[in-house]
Amino acid sequence: MPEKITDKKQQWLVVFSLSIGILMASLDFSIVNVSLPTITEYFGATTETASWVVLSYFLANMGLTLVVGRVGDIWGFKKIYILGMALFTLSSFLCGASMSIEMLIIARVMQGIGGAMFATIVLAMVSAYLPSEYRGKYIGIVSMCKSIGVMMGPGVGALITSYVSWKWVFLVNIPFGVVAFASAAMLLQRDSVKKDRARFRIAEALLLIVSMTVFFYIMSSGENYGWLSPFVATLTVSSALGIVLFVRMELKVESPLINLSLLRIKDLSMGLLANTLRFVIIFGMNFLLPFYFEVGLNISLKTSGMLLMIPSGLMVVMSPVTGRLSDKVGSRKLCVLGMALSVVSFLMLVLGPQQAALWYVAASMVVLGLSSGLFSSPNDVLIMSHAPRGMEGLVSSLNIMANRVGGTIGIIVFQNIAALSMPKGMDIRPGVPQAILHNAFENSFIAATILSVVTIVFSFLAKDPGKAGK
Repeated sequence: MPEKITDKKQQWLVVFSLSIGILMASLDFSIVNVSLPTITEYFGATTETASWVVLSYFLANMGLTLVVGRVGDIWGFKKIYILGMALFTLSSFLCGASMSIEMLIIARVMQGIGGAMFATIVLAMVSAYLPSEYRGKYIGIVSMCKSIGVMMGPGVGALITSYVSWKWVFLVNIPFGVVAFASAAMLLQRDSVKKDRARFRIAEALLLIVSMTVFFYIMSSGENYGWLSPFVATLTVSSALGIVLFVRMELKVESPLINLSLLRIKDLSMGLLANTLRFVIIFGMNFLLPFYFEVGLNISLKTSGMLLMIPSGLMVVMSPVTGRLSDKVGSRKLCVLGMALSVVSFLMLVLGPQQAALWYVAASMVVLGLSSGLFSSPNDVLIMSHAPRGMEGLVSSLNIMANRVGGTIGIIVFQNIAALSMPKGMDIRPGVPQAILHNAFENSFIAATILSVVTIVFSFLAKDPGKAGK
Protein backbone atom coordinates (compact mmCIF):
# COMPACT_ATOMS: atom_id res chain seq x y z
CA MET A 1 0.00 0.00 0.00
CA PRO A 2 1.24 3.56 -0.70
CA GLU A 3 2.02 5.96 2.12
CA LYS A 4 -0.79 8.31 3.13
CA ILE A 5 -0.61 11.85 1.79
CA THR A 6 -0.42 14.20 4.78
CA ASP A 7 -0.03 17.56 3.03
CA LYS A 8 -3.45 19.24 2.91
CA LYS A 9 -2.87 20.99 -0.41
CA GLN A 10 -1.71 17.78 -2.05
CA GLN A 11 -4.73 15.93 -0.62
CA TRP A 12 -7.07 18.38 -2.32
CA LEU A 13 -5.15 18.13 -5.58
CA VAL A 14 -5.49 14.34 -5.49
CA VAL A 15 -9.22 14.63 -4.75
CA PHE A 16 -9.49 17.09 -7.66
CA SER A 17 -7.78 14.63 -10.01
CA LEU A 18 -9.92 11.69 -8.92
CA SER A 19 -13.10 13.80 -9.06
CA ILE A 20 -12.41 14.75 -12.68
CA GLY A 21 -12.05 11.06 -13.51
CA ILE A 22 -15.29 9.95 -11.87
CA LEU A 23 -17.13 12.95 -13.34
CA MET A 24 -16.02 12.03 -16.87
CA ALA A 25 -16.93 8.37 -16.46
CA SER A 26 -20.41 9.07 -15.06
CA LEU A 27 -21.02 11.80 -17.65
CA ASP A 28 -20.37 9.32 -20.47
CA PHE A 29 -23.05 6.99 -19.14
CA SER A 30 -25.73 9.63 -19.83
CA ILE A 31 -24.37 12.27 -22.22
CA VAL A 32 -24.64 10.13 -25.37
CA ASN A 33 -28.30 9.04 -25.12
CA VAL A 34 -29.79 12.42 -26.00
CA SER A 35 -27.56 12.59 -29.11
CA LEU A 36 -28.56 9.14 -30.41
CA PRO A 37 -31.32 10.37 -32.76
CA THR A 38 -28.82 12.80 -34.31
CA ILE A 39 -26.09 10.12 -34.57
CA THR A 40 -28.60 7.69 -36.09
CA GLU A 41 -29.59 10.24 -38.75
CA TYR A 42 -25.96 11.31 -39.40
CA PHE A 43 -24.79 7.79 -40.24
CA GLY A 44 -28.08 6.65 -41.75
CA ALA A 45 -28.13 3.82 -39.21
CA THR A 46 -31.06 1.90 -37.74
CA THR A 47 -32.18 2.39 -34.15
CA GLU A 48 -31.00 -1.16 -33.44
CA THR A 49 -27.47 -0.43 -34.68
CA ALA A 50 -27.36 2.92 -32.88
CA SER A 51 -28.25 1.19 -29.61
CA TRP A 52 -24.82 -0.48 -29.74
CA VAL A 53 -23.18 2.94 -29.33
CA VAL A 54 -24.47 2.72 -25.75
CA LEU A 55 -24.42 -1.07 -25.32
CA SER A 56 -20.78 -1.44 -26.35
CA TYR A 57 -19.70 1.00 -23.62
CA PHE A 58 -21.85 -0.80 -21.05
CA LEU A 59 -20.60 -4.28 -21.89
CA ALA A 60 -16.92 -3.37 -21.86
CA ASN A 61 -17.34 -1.40 -18.65
CA MET A 62 -19.36 -4.15 -16.98
CA GLY A 63 -16.85 -6.92 -17.58
CA LEU A 64 -13.83 -4.95 -16.42
CA THR A 65 -15.66 -3.81 -13.26
CA LEU A 66 -15.27 -7.34 -11.90
CA VAL A 67 -11.48 -7.44 -12.01
CA VAL A 68 -10.08 -3.92 -12.02
CA GLY A 69 -10.18 -3.54 -8.24
CA ARG A 70 -8.35 -6.80 -7.71
CA VAL A 71 -5.81 -6.10 -10.45
CA GLY A 72 -5.25 -2.67 -8.90
CA ASP A 73 -4.37 -4.35 -5.61
CA ILE A 74 -1.79 -6.44 -7.46
CA TRP A 75 -0.27 -4.06 -10.02
CA GLY A 76 -0.90 -0.78 -8.19
CA PHE A 77 -3.75 1.72 -8.37
CA LYS A 78 -1.68 4.51 -9.93
CA LYS A 79 -0.63 2.43 -12.92
CA ILE A 80 -4.17 1.19 -13.61
CA TYR A 81 -5.66 4.67 -13.15
CA ILE A 82 -3.35 6.53 -15.53
CA LEU A 83 -3.43 3.74 -18.15
CA GLY A 84 -7.22 3.77 -18.02
CA MET A 85 -7.32 7.57 -18.27
CA ALA A 86 -4.96 7.50 -21.27
CA LEU A 87 -7.09 4.88 -23.05
CA PHE A 88 -10.31 6.75 -22.24
CA THR A 89 -8.91 10.04 -23.57
CA LEU A 90 -7.53 8.45 -26.75
CA SER A 91 -10.76 6.58 -27.45
CA SER A 92 -12.77 9.79 -26.89
CA PHE A 93 -10.79 11.30 -29.79
CA LEU A 94 -11.47 8.19 -31.91
CA CYS A 95 -15.20 8.45 -31.12
CA GLY A 96 -15.28 12.04 -32.29
CA ALA A 97 -13.24 11.22 -35.40
CA SER A 98 -15.35 8.18 -36.37
CA MET A 99 -16.24 8.01 -40.07
CA SER A 100 -18.81 5.21 -39.65
CA ILE A 101 -21.17 3.86 -37.01
CA GLU A 102 -19.04 0.70 -36.80
CA MET A 103 -15.90 2.70 -36.03
CA LEU A 104 -17.81 4.63 -33.37
CA ILE A 105 -18.97 1.39 -31.71
CA ILE A 106 -15.41 0.01 -31.65
CA ALA A 107 -14.12 3.26 -30.15
CA ARG A 108 -16.86 3.10 -27.52
CA VAL A 109 -15.68 -0.38 -26.53
CA MET A 110 -12.22 1.09 -25.92
CA GLN A 111 -13.77 3.98 -24.02
CA GLY A 112 -15.73 1.58 -21.80
CA ILE A 113 -12.56 -0.38 -20.99
CA GLY A 114 -10.67 2.81 -20.14
CA GLY A 115 -13.55 4.13 -18.04
CA ALA A 116 -13.76 0.93 -16.04
CA MET A 117 -10.01 0.97 -15.39
CA PHE A 118 -10.02 4.30 -13.60
CA ALA A 119 -13.60 4.83 -12.36
CA THR A 120 -13.91 1.46 -10.60
CA ILE A 121 -10.93 2.09 -8.31
CA VAL A 122 -11.52 5.76 -7.42
CA LEU A 123 -13.09 5.04 -4.00
CA ALA A 124 -10.39 2.48 -3.23
CA MET A 125 -7.76 5.10 -4.13
CA VAL A 126 -9.32 7.61 -1.72
CA SER A 127 -8.91 5.02 1.03
CA ALA A 128 -5.39 4.06 -0.07
CA TYR A 129 -3.84 7.52 -0.55
CA LEU A 130 -5.69 9.78 1.90
CA PRO A 131 -5.85 9.72 5.73
CA SER A 132 -8.68 7.66 7.20
CA GLU A 133 -9.91 10.54 9.38
CA TYR A 134 -10.86 12.48 6.21
CA ARG A 135 -12.13 9.48 4.27
CA GLY A 136 -15.83 10.27 4.65
CA LYS A 137 -15.41 13.88 3.55
CA TYR A 138 -13.34 13.05 0.48
CA ILE A 139 -15.53 10.10 -0.55
CA GLY A 140 -18.55 12.41 -0.22
CA ILE A 141 -16.93 14.89 -2.63
CA VAL A 142 -16.05 12.19 -5.15
CA SER A 143 -19.55 10.65 -4.92
CA MET A 144 -21.12 14.07 -5.41
CA CYS A 145 -19.11 14.52 -8.62
CA LYS A 146 -20.33 11.14 -9.81
CA SER A 147 -23.96 12.17 -9.25
CA ILE A 148 -23.38 15.55 -10.90
CA GLY A 149 -21.98 13.77 -13.97
CA VAL A 150 -25.09 11.60 -14.30
CA MET A 151 -27.34 14.63 -13.82
CA MET A 152 -25.49 16.91 -16.28
CA GLY A 153 -25.17 14.34 -19.06
CA PRO A 154 -28.47 14.85 -20.93
CA GLY A 155 -28.36 18.65 -20.72
CA VAL A 156 -24.70 18.95 -21.68
CA GLY A 157 -25.16 16.44 -24.51
CA ALA A 158 -28.18 18.36 -25.85
CA LEU A 159 -26.42 21.73 -25.75
CA ILE A 160 -23.23 20.43 -27.39
CA THR A 161 -25.13 18.59 -30.12
CA SER A 162 -27.41 21.60 -30.77
CA TYR A 163 -24.75 24.32 -30.92
CA VAL A 164 -21.62 22.46 -32.06
CA SER A 165 -21.81 18.80 -33.16
CA TRP A 166 -22.50 15.37 -31.72
CA LYS A 167 -18.78 14.66 -32.20
CA TRP A 168 -17.96 17.09 -29.40
CA VAL A 169 -20.00 14.98 -26.98
CA PHE A 170 -16.89 12.78 -27.06
CA LEU A 171 -14.15 15.30 -27.87
CA VAL A 172 -15.02 17.40 -24.81
CA ASN A 173 -13.43 14.63 -22.69
CA ILE A 174 -9.95 15.24 -24.10
CA PRO A 175 -8.84 18.38 -22.16
CA PHE A 176 -10.24 16.99 -18.90
CA GLY A 177 -8.60 13.63 -19.55
CA VAL A 178 -5.22 15.28 -20.13
CA VAL A 179 -5.51 17.25 -16.86
CA ALA A 180 -6.58 14.15 -14.89
CA PHE A 181 -3.80 12.04 -16.43
CA ALA A 182 -1.06 14.63 -15.79
CA SER A 183 -2.15 15.42 -12.22
CA ALA A 184 -2.43 11.73 -11.28
CA ALA A 185 0.98 10.96 -12.83
CA MET A 186 2.63 13.78 -10.85
CA LEU A 187 0.79 13.56 -7.53
CA LEU A 188 0.21 9.87 -6.84
CA GLN A 189 2.96 7.77 -5.36
CA ARG A 190 4.11 4.56 -7.02
CA ASP A 191 2.49 1.40 -5.64
CA SER A 192 4.19 -1.85 -4.87
CA VAL A 193 3.50 -4.80 -7.17
CA LYS A 194 2.31 -8.10 -5.70
CA LYS A 195 2.51 -11.56 -7.21
CA ASP A 196 -0.87 -13.15 -7.69
CA ARG A 197 -2.94 -15.03 -10.20
CA ALA A 198 -4.26 -11.92 -11.93
CA ARG A 199 -4.17 -13.53 -15.37
CA PHE A 200 -6.62 -16.20 -14.30
CA ARG A 201 -9.03 -13.62 -12.97
CA ILE A 202 -8.88 -11.69 -16.23
CA ALA A 203 -9.53 -14.91 -18.15
CA GLU A 204 -12.72 -15.45 -16.14
CA ALA A 205 -13.85 -11.89 -16.77
CA LEU A 206 -13.17 -12.22 -20.51
CA LEU A 207 -15.19 -15.44 -20.61
CA LEU A 208 -18.13 -13.66 -18.96
CA ILE A 209 -17.79 -10.58 -21.23
CA VAL A 210 -17.75 -12.67 -24.42
CA SER A 211 -20.63 -14.90 -23.30
CA MET A 212 -22.82 -11.98 -22.26
CA THR A 213 -21.95 -9.97 -25.38
CA VAL A 214 -23.08 -12.90 -27.54
CA PHE A 215 -26.25 -13.21 -25.43
CA PHE A 216 -27.06 -9.50 -25.73
CA TYR A 217 -26.31 -9.55 -29.46
CA ILE A 218 -28.83 -12.37 -29.90
CA MET A 219 -31.43 -10.42 -27.92
CA SER A 220 -30.81 -7.31 -30.01
CA SER A 221 -30.45 -8.81 -33.50
CA GLY A 222 -31.98 -12.29 -33.37
CA GLU A 223 -35.06 -11.25 -35.34
CA ASN A 224 -32.89 -10.20 -38.30
CA TYR A 225 -31.55 -13.75 -38.69
CA GLY A 226 -34.68 -15.58 -37.60
CA TRP A 227 -35.07 -16.76 -34.02
CA LEU A 228 -35.05 -20.43 -35.12
CA SER A 229 -32.15 -20.12 -37.56
CA PRO A 230 -29.00 -22.29 -37.09
CA PHE A 231 -26.91 -19.13 -36.62
CA VAL A 232 -28.99 -17.89 -33.70
CA ALA A 233 -29.20 -21.40 -32.22
CA THR A 234 -25.40 -21.78 -32.38
CA LEU A 235 -24.80 -18.43 -30.70
CA THR A 236 -27.41 -19.18 -28.04
CA VAL A 237 -25.85 -22.52 -27.15
CA SER A 238 -22.34 -20.98 -27.16
CA SER A 239 -23.43 -18.17 -24.85
CA ALA A 240 -25.17 -20.58 -22.46
CA LEU A 241 -22.13 -22.88 -22.35
CA GLY A 242 -19.85 -19.92 -21.67
CA ILE A 243 -21.98 -18.74 -18.75
CA VAL A 244 -22.21 -22.31 -17.35
CA LEU A 245 -18.42 -22.66 -17.60
CA PHE A 246 -17.96 -19.31 -15.85
CA VAL A 247 -20.24 -20.43 -12.99
CA ARG A 248 -18.35 -23.74 -12.64
CA MET A 249 -15.03 -21.87 -12.52
CA GLU A 250 -16.41 -19.48 -9.90
CA LEU A 251 -17.58 -22.34 -7.68
CA LYS A 252 -14.12 -23.94 -7.69
CA VAL A 253 -11.94 -20.96 -6.70
CA GLU A 254 -11.39 -19.61 -3.19
CA SER A 255 -11.90 -15.94 -4.10
CA PRO A 256 -14.40 -15.80 -6.98
CA LEU A 257 -15.21 -12.68 -8.95
CA ILE A 258 -18.88 -13.13 -8.10
CA ASN A 259 -19.56 -14.96 -4.83
CA LEU A 260 -22.67 -16.89 -5.84
CA SER A 261 -23.28 -18.08 -2.27
CA LEU A 262 -24.39 -14.54 -1.41
CA LEU A 263 -27.48 -15.07 -3.55
CA ARG A 264 -28.73 -17.58 -0.97
CA ILE A 265 -29.47 -14.64 1.35
CA LYS A 266 -33.12 -14.09 0.44
CA ASP A 267 -33.47 -10.41 1.36
CA LEU A 268 -30.18 -9.56 -0.36
CA SER A 269 -31.30 -11.40 -3.52
CA MET A 270 -34.68 -9.65 -3.54
CA GLY A 271 -32.99 -6.28 -3.15
CA LEU A 272 -30.60 -7.04 -6.00
CA LEU A 273 -33.44 -8.24 -8.24
CA ALA A 274 -35.40 -5.06 -7.51
CA ASN A 275 -32.36 -2.94 -8.33
CA THR A 276 -31.67 -4.89 -11.53
CA LEU A 277 -35.24 -4.42 -12.75
CA ARG A 278 -35.15 -0.72 -11.88
CA PHE A 279 -32.07 -0.32 -14.05
CA VAL A 280 -33.81 -2.25 -16.85
CA ILE A 281 -36.53 0.41 -16.69
CA ILE A 282 -34.34 3.49 -16.18
CA PHE A 283 -31.70 2.79 -18.83
CA GLY A 284 -34.29 1.45 -21.25
CA MET A 285 -36.16 4.72 -20.87
CA ASN A 286 -32.95 6.77 -21.07
CA PHE A 287 -32.40 5.15 -24.46
CA LEU A 288 -35.98 5.50 -25.72
CA LEU A 289 -37.12 8.85 -24.29
CA PRO A 290 -34.86 11.00 -26.54
CA PHE A 291 -36.54 9.37 -29.56
CA TYR A 292 -39.96 9.90 -27.95
CA PHE A 293 -39.30 13.57 -27.29
CA GLU A 294 -37.47 14.48 -30.50
CA VAL A 295 -39.20 12.22 -33.05
CA GLY A 296 -42.55 11.40 -31.46
CA LEU A 297 -43.35 14.84 -30.00
CA ASN A 298 -41.12 17.01 -32.22
CA ILE A 299 -39.53 18.60 -29.16
CA SER A 300 -36.24 20.41 -29.80
CA LEU A 301 -32.98 18.72 -28.85
CA LYS A 302 -32.23 21.37 -26.19
CA THR A 303 -35.65 20.97 -24.55
CA SER A 304 -35.28 17.18 -24.74
CA GLY A 305 -32.01 17.42 -22.82
CA MET A 306 -33.62 19.60 -20.16
CA LEU A 307 -36.49 17.13 -19.75
CA LEU A 308 -34.05 14.25 -19.32
CA MET A 309 -32.21 16.18 -16.62
CA ILE A 310 -35.31 16.36 -14.41
CA PRO A 311 -35.28 12.74 -13.10
CA SER A 312 -31.52 12.60 -12.52
CA GLY A 313 -31.50 16.06 -10.93
CA LEU A 314 -34.24 15.12 -8.46
CA MET A 315 -32.42 11.88 -7.67
CA VAL A 316 -29.21 13.79 -6.87
CA VAL A 317 -31.09 16.16 -4.53
CA MET A 318 -33.21 13.50 -2.84
CA SER A 319 -30.74 10.62 -2.46
CA PRO A 320 -28.85 11.99 0.60
CA VAL A 321 -32.17 12.77 2.31
CA THR A 322 -33.83 9.42 1.58
CA GLY A 323 -30.63 7.62 2.57
CA ARG A 324 -30.84 9.14 6.04
CA LEU A 325 -34.62 8.67 6.11
CA SER A 326 -34.19 4.94 5.48
CA ASP A 327 -32.33 4.70 8.81
CA LYS A 328 -35.48 5.92 10.56
CA VAL A 329 -38.39 4.37 8.69
CA GLY A 330 -36.67 1.46 6.93
CA SER A 331 -35.70 1.01 3.30
CA ARG A 332 -38.51 -1.28 2.16
CA LYS A 333 -41.30 1.30 2.55
CA LEU A 334 -39.37 3.93 0.60
CA CYS A 335 -38.48 1.48 -2.20
CA VAL A 336 -42.11 0.35 -2.57
CA LEU A 337 -43.33 3.95 -2.59
CA GLY A 338 -40.68 4.91 -5.12
CA MET A 339 -41.65 2.19 -7.57
CA ALA A 340 -45.35 3.00 -7.06
CA LEU A 341 -44.54 6.50 -8.33
CA SER A 342 -42.74 4.87 -11.26
CA VAL A 343 -46.03 3.17 -12.16
CA VAL A 344 -47.80 6.56 -11.95
CA SER A 345 -45.25 8.28 -14.21
CA PHE A 346 -45.52 5.70 -16.99
CA LEU A 347 -49.32 5.52 -16.72
CA MET A 348 -49.31 9.28 -17.29
CA LEU A 349 -47.46 8.69 -20.57
CA VAL A 350 -49.71 5.76 -21.55
CA LEU A 351 -53.01 7.49 -20.76
CA GLY A 352 -52.01 11.00 -21.84
CA PRO A 353 -52.83 12.55 -25.22
CA GLN A 354 -50.96 11.37 -28.32
CA GLN A 355 -49.35 14.81 -28.71
CA ALA A 356 -48.89 15.62 -25.02
CA ALA A 357 -48.20 19.22 -24.01
CA LEU A 358 -44.73 20.08 -22.76
CA TRP A 359 -45.93 20.75 -19.20
CA TYR A 360 -47.60 17.32 -19.07
CA VAL A 361 -44.45 15.52 -20.21
CA ALA A 362 -42.37 17.54 -17.73
CA ALA A 363 -44.79 16.56 -14.95
CA SER A 364 -44.35 12.87 -15.78
CA MET A 365 -40.56 13.35 -15.61
CA VAL A 366 -40.92 14.99 -12.18
CA VAL A 367 -42.87 11.97 -10.91
CA LEU A 368 -40.23 9.65 -12.42
CA GLY A 369 -37.51 11.68 -10.67
CA LEU A 370 -39.32 11.44 -7.33
CA SER A 371 -39.51 7.68 -7.92
CA SER A 372 -35.74 7.41 -8.49
CA GLY A 373 -34.99 9.61 -5.49
CA LEU A 374 -37.12 7.49 -3.17
CA PHE A 375 -35.78 4.17 -4.45
CA SER A 376 -32.06 4.64 -5.16
CA SER A 377 -30.33 5.26 -1.80
CA PRO A 378 -32.75 3.16 0.32
CA ASN A 379 -32.24 0.18 -1.99
CA ASP A 380 -28.45 0.54 -1.73
CA VAL A 381 -28.76 0.79 2.06
CA LEU A 382 -30.94 -2.33 2.19
CA ILE A 383 -28.57 -4.35 0.02
CA MET A 384 -25.46 -3.35 1.97
CA SER A 385 -27.20 -3.92 5.31
CA HIS A 386 -27.58 -7.61 4.39
CA ALA A 387 -23.91 -7.99 3.41
CA PRO A 388 -22.14 -10.52 5.68
CA ARG A 389 -19.32 -9.04 7.74
CA GLY A 390 -16.09 -8.98 5.76
CA MET A 391 -17.92 -9.37 2.42
CA GLU A 392 -19.10 -5.76 1.96
CA GLY A 393 -16.76 -5.26 -1.00
CA LEU A 394 -18.09 -8.33 -2.81
CA VAL A 395 -21.69 -7.26 -2.23
CA SER A 396 -20.88 -3.77 -3.50
CA SER A 397 -19.36 -5.26 -6.68
CA LEU A 398 -22.40 -7.51 -7.08
CA ASN A 399 -24.66 -4.46 -6.80
CA ILE A 400 -22.66 -2.60 -9.47
CA MET A 401 -22.82 -5.70 -11.66
CA ALA A 402 -26.62 -5.76 -11.24
CA ASN A 403 -26.74 -2.13 -12.36
CA ARG A 404 -24.69 -2.82 -15.49
CA VAL A 405 -26.58 -5.98 -16.46
CA GLY A 406 -29.97 -4.35 -15.84
CA GLY A 407 -29.01 -1.28 -17.85
CA THR A 408 -27.78 -3.35 -20.79
CA ILE A 409 -30.87 -5.55 -20.82
CA GLY A 410 -33.08 -2.46 -20.54
CA ILE A 411 -31.68 -0.84 -23.68
CA ILE A 412 -32.11 -4.05 -25.69
CA VAL A 413 -35.58 -4.87 -24.34
CA PHE A 414 -37.10 -1.45 -25.01
CA GLN A 415 -35.40 -1.13 -28.38
CA ASN A 416 -36.97 -4.49 -29.32
CA ILE A 417 -40.41 -3.58 -27.95
CA ALA A 418 -40.45 -0.41 -30.03
CA ALA A 419 -39.17 -2.23 -33.13
CA LEU A 420 -41.68 -5.10 -32.85
CA SER A 421 -44.51 -2.57 -32.45
CA MET A 422 -43.80 -1.14 -35.92
CA PRO A 423 -44.24 -2.66 -39.40
CA LYS A 424 -41.24 -4.73 -40.51
CA GLY A 425 -38.52 -2.61 -42.07
CA MET A 426 -39.75 0.59 -40.42
CA ASP A 427 -37.68 2.46 -37.83
CA ILE A 428 -38.11 5.35 -35.40
CA ARG A 429 -37.21 8.37 -37.49
CA PRO A 430 -38.80 11.58 -38.81
CA GLY A 431 -41.40 10.97 -41.52
CA VAL A 432 -42.90 7.84 -39.96
CA PRO A 433 -46.69 8.26 -39.45
CA GLN A 434 -47.50 9.52 -35.96
CA ALA A 435 -49.99 6.71 -35.29
CA ILE A 436 -47.25 4.11 -35.80
CA LEU A 437 -44.77 5.99 -33.62
CA HIS A 438 -47.41 6.46 -30.92
CA ASN A 439 -48.14 2.71 -30.86
CA ALA A 440 -44.43 1.89 -30.48
CA PHE A 441 -43.91 4.34 -27.63
CA GLU A 442 -47.18 3.40 -25.91
CA ASN A 443 -46.29 -0.31 -25.87
CA SER A 444 -42.88 0.57 -24.40
CA PHE A 445 -44.48 2.63 -21.62
CA ILE A 446 -46.93 -0.18 -20.86
CA ALA A 447 -43.98 -2.58 -20.53
CA ALA A 448 -42.25 -0.11 -18.18
CA THR A 449 -45.43 0.05 -16.09
CA ILE A 450 -45.59 -3.75 -15.80
CA LEU A 451 -41.89 -4.00 -14.88
CA SER A 452 -42.40 -1.31 -12.23
CA VAL A 453 -45.18 -3.38 -10.67
CA VAL A 454 -42.92 -6.46 -10.61
CA THR A 455 -40.19 -4.35 -8.98
CA ILE A 456 -42.68 -3.33 -6.27
CA VAL A 457 -43.17 -7.03 -5.48
CA PHE A 458 -39.42 -7.69 -5.16
CA SER A 459 -39.00 -4.54 -3.06
CA PHE A 460 -41.77 -5.69 -0.72
CA LEU A 461 -40.16 -9.13 -0.35
CA ALA A 462 -36.79 -7.57 0.62
CA LYS A 463 -37.15 -7.00 4.35
CA ASP A 464 -35.10 -4.57 6.39
CA PRO A 465 -32.52 -6.02 8.84
CA GLY A 466 -34.21 -6.98 12.09
CA LYS A 467 -37.42 -7.79 10.26
CA ALA A 468 -36.01 -10.55 8.10
CA GLY A 469 -37.50 -13.86 8.92
CA LYS A 470 -40.43 -12.37 10.80
